Amino acid sequence: MLITRTSSAPATLTPEQQALVEALMTRHGDIRLAREVNGVHAYITCPECLQEDGEPETWKKHLAINLDRWAQGHNRAAQCMKTGQVFEIDALTMWEPLEKRGYSTGPPKIRDQLLIREDYLETDEHGNTVPKGPGLTVPLTGLPEDHPCIYYLRSRNFDPAALEAQFAACYCYEDRKDLKYRKLTGGFIDSPGGRLVLYILQNGVRVGWQARILDVQDEQAHYYYHPGRQAWLTIETRETPECPWVRREGWEEFEPSKYLSARGMRRNSCVMGYDAAMKWNRLYRAGKKRFVIVSEGPLDSARLGSPAVAICGKVASEKQCEMLSEAFDVLLVCPDNDIAGSKLMPYIGQWVGAMRPVYEIKVPARFKDAGEMSAADAAVFRVSTLAPLGLL
Repeated sequence: MLITRTSSAPATLTPEQQALVEALMTRHGDIRLAREVNGVHAYITCPECLQEDGEPETWKKHLAINLDRWAQGHNRAAQCMKTGQVFEIDALTMWEPLEKRGYSTGPPKIRDQLLIREDYLETDEHGNTVPKGPGLTVPLTGLPEDHPCIYYLRSRNFDPAALEAQFAACYCYEDRKDLKYRKLTGGFIDSPGGRLVLYILQNGVRVGWQARILDVQDEQAHYYYHPGRQAWLTIETRETPECPWVRREGWEEFEPSKYLSARGMRRNSCVMGYDAAMKWNRLYRAGKKRFVIVSEGPLDSARLGSPAVAICGKVASEKQCEMLSEAFDVLLVCPDNDIAGSKLMPYIGQWVGAMRPVYEIKVPARFKDAGEMSAADAAVFRVSTLAPLGLL
């Protein structure tokens, strides 16, 4: 397989972009890279055009994926230039390889520079090579009650101590000096600094982390915490709760990452809350079937509590499902209440197959996802879903 580059294409990609490109290549064959006005694009064979037009689509490559938009958290930044159809990027990494669809992918070796950015990695205290930490941090239980991070969590009805137990959660008060981050409108920096940090621990190894931006809202204003100014800034307003949000003048281009992932982190092999779920089963399910609740986002699993885990995306990979199947006897899938969420159960089912029982448990329709529930709602939800399955 081959990565070809136009004259405008960057010489290198970030490790996250490179990992995505390689994952797409194993499913869709050769890739063409180009820098367009609105970001770096990877052009791949469009699955729908391939079905309609056959072999010519493998070199025409109508499906454009905006790698820069994807890096900012936009999973639907993939559009066919021929039909206008929009695809979910995570889902594209799960398609059957071209050869299983009756088409050749060419030589199996990926011919392009493989970016191993050692400056994104460090060695932990046990000698493991892991993504660098976010910077200087303090555990949530070490923060005063009036701290912005605690205020954010309380506004969403989360218990800081429980988050710390489940994810080793902390607050990053100073970025690393050896990494550069994207500058945003108004002096914001798209970095872990001034964010809630949730670690991903697997078998005692810190394989990654995600940093959640701090934002709160009331009926008429949406605020973001600015760590440089140590103040909450009003970015969006609305006249009533039924009205759409409107950006304030000067903030139209403000596009921070909602969740910022560790550089060098392999998302498709990470399960947030994994060690905590294992520990919970050892403590409370000794001699019984071990189970896990699989959700999409970190704060979804936080709301449900251990043994809930997050795949940190809309699609579960083969590696993630393999880890969950090996560690737990029963898998409960708790998707978001949206179109993308409706596909999570089939994705997990295709990888787990008959290895383990898999059940879908859906939060009430009035909630977008588990993270929107109150603690009381979540407690009722757990009992009402676990009891019929004999898992209480």
